[in-house]
Amino acid sequence: MPLPVISTLLVGSLGLHLAHHPDVPLPRALAVVERLSLQVQARGTPTVVDDPLWTPCRGESGCADQIKARLKAREVAFISIYEGVQTVRVVARLGEDEHRVQLPLDADAWAPGLSDLATALAPELRTSTATVAAWATAAAPEPAVRWTPWVLGAASVAAAGAGIAFGLSAQSTQDDLRAGPLPGMQARDLQSKHSAHAWAANTLVGSALALAVGAVVTYVMD
Repeated sequence: MPLPVISTLLVGSLGLHLAHHPDVPLPRALAVVERLSLQVQARGTPTVVDDPLWTPCRGESGCADQIKARLKAREVAFISIYEGVQTVRVVARLGEDEHRVQLPLDADAWAPGLSDLATALAPELRTSTATVAAWATAAAPEPAVRWTPWVLGAASVAAAGAGIAFGLSAQSTQDDLRAGPLPGMQARDLQSKHSAHAWAANTLVGSALALAVGAVVTYVMD
Protein backbone atom coordinates (compact mmCIF):
# COMPACT_ATOMS: atom_id res chain seq x y z
CA MET A 1 0.00 0.00 0.00
CA PRO A 2 1.50 3.40 -0.94
CA LEU A 3 2.78 5.60 1.88
CA PRO A 4 0.23 8.44 1.26
CA VAL A 5 -2.61 5.96 1.57
CA ILE A 6 -1.19 4.58 4.82
CA SER A 7 -0.95 8.11 6.26
CA THR A 8 -4.56 8.75 5.29
CA LEU A 9 -5.70 5.58 7.03
CA LEU A 10 -3.86 6.61 10.18
CA VAL A 11 -5.90 9.80 10.30
CA GLY A 12 -9.09 7.80 10.84
CA SER A 13 -12.37 8.00 9.01
CA LEU A 14 -15.43 10.12 9.74
CA GLY A 15 -18.79 8.40 9.82
CA LEU A 16 -21.85 10.29 8.57
CA HIS A 17 -25.16 9.20 10.09
CA LEU A 18 -28.48 10.53 8.79
CA ALA A 19 -30.19 11.18 12.11
CA HIS A 20 -33.28 13.22 11.25
CA HIS A 21 -35.09 14.27 8.08
CA PRO A 22 -38.75 14.84 9.07
CA ASP A 23 -39.84 16.82 5.99
CA VAL A 24 -37.40 15.50 3.39
CA PRO A 25 -37.86 12.32 1.30
CA LEU A 26 -35.20 9.72 2.07
CA PRO A 27 -33.58 9.75 -1.43
CA ARG A 28 -33.17 13.56 -1.28
CA ALA A 29 -31.80 13.43 2.27
CA LEU A 30 -29.31 10.74 1.28
CA ALA A 31 -28.23 12.83 -1.71
CA VAL A 32 -27.31 15.63 0.70
CA VAL A 33 -25.31 13.27 2.93
CA GLU A 34 -23.53 11.59 0.02
CA ARG A 35 -22.52 14.92 -1.54
CA LEU A 36 -21.31 16.12 1.85
CA SER A 37 -19.28 12.92 2.09
CA LEU A 38 -17.56 13.71 -1.20
CA GLN A 39 -16.76 17.23 -0.01
CA VAL A 40 -15.22 15.92 3.23
CA GLN A 41 -13.21 13.32 1.32
CA ALA A 42 -11.90 16.05 -0.96
CA ARG A 43 -10.34 17.58 2.17
CA GLY A 44 -8.46 14.33 2.85
CA THR A 45 -10.66 12.85 5.55
CA PRO A 46 -12.07 9.45 4.57
CA THR A 47 -15.81 9.14 5.20
CA VAL A 48 -18.25 6.28 5.62
CA VAL A 49 -21.99 6.92 5.17
CA ASP A 50 -24.10 4.85 7.54
CA ASP A 51 -26.94 2.69 6.21
CA PRO A 52 -30.21 4.62 6.85
CA LEU A 53 -32.13 1.38 7.45
CA TRP A 54 -30.27 0.69 10.69
CA THR A 55 -32.01 1.60 13.95
CA PRO A 56 -32.33 5.42 14.10
CA CYS A 57 -29.88 7.23 16.36
CA ARG A 58 -30.03 10.93 17.23
CA GLY A 59 -26.53 11.13 18.75
CA GLU A 60 -26.89 9.53 22.18
CA SER A 61 -23.54 8.28 23.48
CA GLY A 62 -24.56 4.62 23.50
CA CYS A 63 -25.74 4.43 19.89
CA ALA A 64 -22.90 6.70 18.77
CA ASP A 65 -20.42 4.11 20.04
CA GLN A 66 -22.34 1.39 18.18
CA ILE A 67 -22.17 3.37 14.94
CA LYS A 68 -18.43 3.97 15.35
CA ALA A 69 -17.88 0.25 15.86
CA ARG A 70 -20.10 -0.69 12.92
CA LEU A 71 -18.45 1.76 10.53
CA LYS A 72 -14.96 1.38 12.03
CA ALA A 73 -14.88 5.17 12.21
CA ARG A 74 -12.91 7.42 14.53
CA GLU A 75 -15.78 9.92 14.86
CA VAL A 76 -19.41 10.13 13.80
CA ALA A 77 -21.22 13.25 12.61
CA PHE A 78 -25.00 13.20 13.03
CA ILE A 79 -26.75 14.90 10.12
CA SER A 80 -30.25 16.39 10.45
CA ILE A 81 -31.99 17.85 7.41
CA TYR A 82 -35.02 20.15 7.36
CA GLU A 83 -36.69 21.42 4.21
CA GLY A 84 -38.40 24.79 4.21
CA VAL A 85 -40.25 26.78 1.58
CA GLN A 86 -37.11 28.19 -0.07
CA THR A 87 -34.13 26.45 1.54
CA VAL A 88 -32.87 23.19 2.97
CA ARG A 89 -31.26 23.50 6.41
CA VAL A 90 -28.53 20.99 7.23
CA VAL A 91 -27.34 20.56 10.82
CA ALA A 92 -24.24 18.48 11.54
CA ARG A 93 -23.34 17.57 15.11
CA LEU A 94 -19.82 16.28 15.74
CA GLY A 95 -19.12 15.70 19.41
CA GLU A 96 -20.10 18.85 21.29
CA ASP A 97 -19.94 21.04 18.18
CA GLU A 98 -22.88 21.86 15.94
CA HIS A 99 -22.55 23.30 12.43
CA ARG A 100 -25.38 24.62 10.25
CA VAL A 101 -25.74 25.61 6.61
CA GLN A 102 -28.64 26.75 4.44
CA LEU A 103 -28.84 25.14 0.99
CA PRO A 104 -31.04 26.23 -1.91
CA LEU A 105 -33.78 23.83 -3.02
CA ASP A 106 -31.97 23.37 -6.34
CA ALA A 107 -29.59 20.44 -5.83
CA ASP A 108 -27.25 21.78 -8.52
CA ALA A 109 -26.47 24.75 -6.23
CA TRP A 110 -25.59 22.75 -3.10
CA ALA A 111 -21.82 22.64 -3.63
CA PRO A 112 -20.79 25.95 -1.92
CA GLY A 113 -22.85 25.31 1.21
CA LEU A 114 -21.75 21.69 1.52
CA SER A 115 -18.15 22.80 1.00
CA ASP A 116 -18.49 25.16 3.97
CA LEU A 117 -19.99 22.38 6.09
CA ALA A 118 -17.22 19.97 5.04
CA THR A 119 -14.62 22.56 6.07
CA ALA A 120 -16.28 22.84 9.50
CA LEU A 121 -16.27 19.04 9.93
CA ALA A 122 -12.74 18.58 8.58
CA PRO A 123 -10.95 21.92 9.15
CA GLU A 124 -7.49 20.55 8.40
CA LEU A 125 -6.77 19.91 4.72
CA ARG A 126 -4.82 16.64 4.86
CA THR A 127 -4.35 15.14 1.41
CA SER A 128 -5.24 15.59 -2.21
CA THR A 129 -8.36 14.23 -3.84
CA ALA A 130 -6.22 11.70 -5.68
CA THR A 131 -4.95 10.29 -2.39
CA VAL A 132 -8.49 9.96 -1.10
CA ALA A 133 -9.49 8.14 -4.29
CA ALA A 134 -6.58 5.75 -3.79
CA TRP A 135 -7.65 5.17 -0.17
CA ALA A 136 -11.21 4.46 -1.27
CA THR A 137 -9.98 1.89 -3.80
CA ALA A 138 -7.62 0.20 -1.35
CA ALA A 139 -9.77 0.24 1.77
CA ALA A 140 -13.40 0.21 0.65
CA PRO A 141 -15.42 -1.89 3.13
CA GLU A 142 -17.15 -4.99 1.85
CA PRO A 143 -20.87 -4.37 1.31
CA ALA A 144 -23.06 -5.81 4.03
CA VAL A 145 -25.79 -8.30 3.19
CA ARG A 146 -29.12 -6.47 2.99
CA TRP A 147 -31.87 -8.68 4.40
CA THR A 148 -34.77 -6.23 4.21
CA PRO A 149 -35.94 -7.06 0.63
CA TRP A 150 -35.76 -10.80 1.31
CA VAL A 151 -37.64 -10.53 4.61
CA LEU A 152 -40.37 -8.46 2.95
CA GLY A 153 -40.53 -10.93 0.05
CA ALA A 154 -40.86 -13.91 2.40
CA ALA A 155 -43.58 -12.13 4.38
CA SER A 156 -45.38 -11.38 1.11
CA VAL A 157 -45.33 -15.07 0.12
CA ALA A 158 -46.56 -16.12 3.57
CA ALA A 159 -49.39 -13.58 3.53
CA ALA A 160 -50.39 -14.64 0.01
CA GLY A 161 -50.45 -18.30 1.04
CA ALA A 162 -52.62 -17.58 4.08
CA GLY A 163 -54.91 -15.38 1.97
CA ILE A 164 -55.39 -18.17 -0.57
CA ALA A 165 -56.17 -20.65 2.23
CA PHE A 166 -58.83 -18.35 3.71
CA GLY A 167 -60.19 -17.70 0.22
CA LEU A 168 -60.61 -21.41 -0.45
CA SER A 169 -62.30 -21.83 2.93
CA ALA A 170 -64.68 -18.96 2.16
CA GLN A 171 -65.51 -20.52 -1.22
CA SER A 172 -66.14 -23.88 0.44
CA THR A 173 -68.61 -22.40 2.94
CA GLN A 174 -70.31 -20.52 0.09
CA ASP A 175 -70.75 -23.81 -1.77
CA ASP A 176 -72.23 -25.41 1.36
CA LEU A 177 -74.72 -22.56 1.66
CA ARG A 178 -75.76 -22.97 -1.96
CA ALA A 179 -76.07 -26.76 -1.71
CA GLY A 180 -79.51 -26.69 -0.18
CA PRO A 181 -81.67 -25.66 2.74
CA LEU A 182 -79.93 -25.80 6.12
CA PRO A 183 -81.22 -25.41 9.68
CA GLY A 184 -81.26 -21.75 10.72
CA MET A 185 -78.44 -22.00 13.27
CA GLN A 186 -76.16 -23.92 10.92
CA ALA A 187 -76.88 -21.53 8.07
CA ARG A 188 -76.03 -18.53 10.25
CA ASP A 189 -72.79 -20.17 11.42
CA LEU A 190 -71.76 -20.87 7.84
CA GLN A 191 -72.64 -17.36 6.75
CA SER A 192 -70.59 -15.90 9.62
CA LYS A 193 -67.64 -18.15 8.76
CA HIS A 194 -67.90 -17.23 5.09
CA SER A 195 -67.86 -13.49 5.86
CA ALA A 196 -64.92 -13.74 8.28
CA HIS A 197 -62.81 -15.90 5.98
CA ALA A 198 -63.59 -13.77 2.92
CA TRP A 199 -62.54 -10.63 4.83
CA ALA A 200 -59.33 -12.33 6.03
CA ALA A 201 -58.54 -13.47 2.48
CA ASN A 202 -58.98 -9.97 1.05
CA THR A 203 -56.89 -8.40 3.83
CA LEU A 204 -54.06 -10.90 3.53
CA VAL A 205 -53.90 -10.70 -0.26
CA GLY A 206 -53.79 -6.89 -0.03
CA SER A 207 -51.03 -7.11 2.56
CA ALA A 208 -49.11 -9.54 0.34
CA LEU A 209 -49.25 -7.08 -2.55
CA ALA A 210 -48.07 -4.20 -0.31
CA LEU A 211 -45.18 -6.31 1.05
CA ALA A 212 -44.19 -7.36 -2.47
CA VAL A 213 -44.07 -3.72 -3.56
CA GLY A 214 -41.99 -2.89 -0.48
CA ALA A 215 -39.58 -5.72 -1.28
CA VAL A 216 -39.12 -4.47 -4.86
CA VAL A 217 -38.63 -0.85 -3.77
CA THR A 218 -36.04 -1.69 -1.09
CA TYR A 219 -34.22 -4.00 -3.51
CA VAL A 220 -34.05 -1.29 -6.18
CA MET A 221 -32.95 1.40 -3.68
CA ASP A 222 -30.22 -0.92 -2.44
